[in-house]
Amino acid sequence: MKYIIIQIILLTGTLLCSGSHATPPQTLEPLYQIGFQSDGVTIQVRSNGCTKKDHFALYWQSGVNMTGSLAILGIVRKTPDRCRAKPRLITLTLNDRIPEATKIYVDNPFAVSKD
Repeated sequence: MKYIIIQIILLTGTLLCSGSHATPPQTLEPLYQIGFQSDGVTIQVRSNGCTKKDHFALYWQSGVNMTGSLAILGIVRKTPDRCRAKPRLITLTLNDRIPEATKIYVDNPFAVSKD
């Protein structure tokens, strides 16, 4: 009986710790610029010559705070840029439906260009 109770406790703890939220599985990509349009999100990122828009994924979370509805955006690079060209900034438009929300928060870190 003790054995079954311990298994239930361990299983419950494991399920609670692995809750389903929209946290990106990879590291958030540093952004140099971001803009929102009706047809998607435009970002400026660092590229070594091989970066394409399908290398990125958008992760949205929705919620409500005291000022109204909000959407939280995380952008991750799914495919690393392994080219060896001189790094430069490129602008990409990621086509995705933007959730209707009063405010949009961006989880990504922002970087400043040294050029």
